Amino acid sequence: MAEYNYLGKTGLTTLWNKCKSMFVKSSEKGKANGVATLDNNGNVPLSQLGNVDTSFAEVVTALPTTGIKKHIYMMKTGTTGDKNIYAEYIYTGDVAGTYDATKWEKLGEASTSVDLSGYVKTTTLTTELAKKVDKVTGKQLSTNDYTTAEKNKLAVLQRGLTTMFTLPVQLEPRQQVCIRLQLMPMVTLLLPLL
Repeated sequence: MAEYNYLGKTGLTTLWNKCKSMFVKSSEKGKANGVATLDNNGNVPLSQLGNVDTSFAEVVTALPTTGIKKHIYMMKTGTTGDKNIYAEYIYTGDVAGTYDATKWEKLGEASTSVDLSGYVKTTTLTTELAKKVDKVTGKQLSTNDYTTAEKNKLAVLQRGLTTMFTLPVQLEPRQQVCIRLQLMPMVTLLLPLL
């Protein structure tokens, strides 16, 4: 196998010629179809960037219908002051195609009013919470009103029916009357009146 001597004169000449073919010629730097140069800060000068639009925003009185660029268009709003006086728009359609007014997208505009009509005020909440009945452990809440009179009637039953009841009826002689007392759902007593 033949060895190639890369460090010999022929090998170095071949390597150098290959390297030179990769270099950019000075005549091609900063020219059309060539290579851009760098400025003192290591950046490509704007003059060599061709048709790049370096502005990203433009203040207008109306949104354009022709010559639309891919940047933000700002139109004055009805608000006054020194902050956020513009509404920002971008065109999302094809700038090279047919104009479509529905392709404008609004980016931002401050709204200084907030509708809180669907929310409760703190004072109303406090007042309504004060009316709330808390549940007591071992007892149930009911939507029916429980009166003192009903409570007293139950107390009589609890003491063993020792209180006399007066019936507002007129009885004929020898007429029998029974009183039905439902003490619990399954217990009914029939008490004859003499």
